[in-house]
Amino acid sequence: MALRTQHFVIAGIAWLAAGGAGMADETAVAALLRLRQGGEVSCRPTLPHFCENMHVRCSGQTSVPTFEFKLRAASSTDSLELATKSEEFQRQYRDAGVEWDKDNGYVLLWPKAENGYIKLHSDGSYVFRHYIQSLGVMSLGQCR
Repeated sequence: MALRTQHFVIAGIAWLAAGGAGMADETAVAALLRLRQGGEVSCRPTLPHFCENMHVRCSGQTSVPTFEFKLRAASSTDSLELATKSEEFQRQYRDAGVEWDKDNGYVLLWPKAENGYIKLHSDGSYVFRHYIQSLGVMSLGQCR
């Protein structure tokens, strides 16, 4: 009988853990949906500095600091705004191009006069690609 009770307790803990993880995933997925419906998301970088490459891990950490930012739907979901304390990025991303994946897997935001992009994935993660002179740097993070 004690073994059976222990089994139910363990099963209950596993169920709660799976439910909690599901809620976290729903919150992240809700970030892309919130933008699609005309809302706003807050984004936080994983590391304090941009890196030359982040496909596996930070390779070539730069002295360029990363920063928090917001993405918000402008007058329609056809345009998004980047809101940040950096005037440079505010200027670069004014009237940025926007592309929504037809399967709702991501939204891509890019400055029209500069190289680079911000790609927000359906899981709430983002990639921020920026170019300093001709050097491409990247930042990864999460939006909610």
